Amino acid sequence: MIFRFYIWLYVFIHSTVFFTPPQPKCFYVSGHAVSKVYRQRINLERVKNRSMKKKSTLLLFIVTTFYVQAQKPIASYNHIQYYVHNVDTTVAFYKKVFDADTIRFPFPPSGATRTKWIRLANNIELHISQNVPDTIPFSNNFHLGFNVVSLEDFINRLMRESSDYKTGKYKEPSRDRMPSGAKTTMIRDPEGNRIHLIEAR
Repeated sequence: MIFRFYIWLYVFIHSTVFFTPPQPKCFYVSGHAVSKVYRQRINLERVKNRSMKKKSTLLLFIVTTFYVQAQKPIASYNHIQYYVHNVDTTVAFYKKVFDADTIRFPFPPSGATRTKWIRLANNIELHISQNVPDTIPFSNNFHLGFNVVSLEDFINRLMRESSDYKTGKYKEPSRDRMPSGAKTTMIRDPEGNRIHLIEAR
């Protein structure tokens, strides 16, 4: 759609308001060119045409830029929600290891669940819930994926901040590579949910 708009605007500008008029013809009389005034008029028209082309190009750039910025995606990421057995322990893990922030839970308290919302980098939200009482079975057959600046630095932080990794409940994660060559590994949160880490390239 943007491409069609670009083409339409380009044709419009160069065929209407900023249309370049044909150059005046130079008539010859007795082997001599027409007067010096007429030649000056031709040169002036050429200067005007070049100026109008520059203005039209600038206008095209400005209008297209605003048009592209005005376009919004049909859908964009908002959050992921999943259940755990201990919401406090899981939230503490994300705050220590991922430097997450707790955000306000906007709904009225529910006697059936306890839910906490956290926000990570790039406004990624996780909504973590716990059943009350914790007797209702659930299954989290999924994994979360995060880009990290340095995989080694993040693993060092994990081994330092996560009690589950410090005590040996989980072993230090093995390193691997994506098909693209990026370093990668899989870790687990306190509930055993998988978290996929990929080093940004």
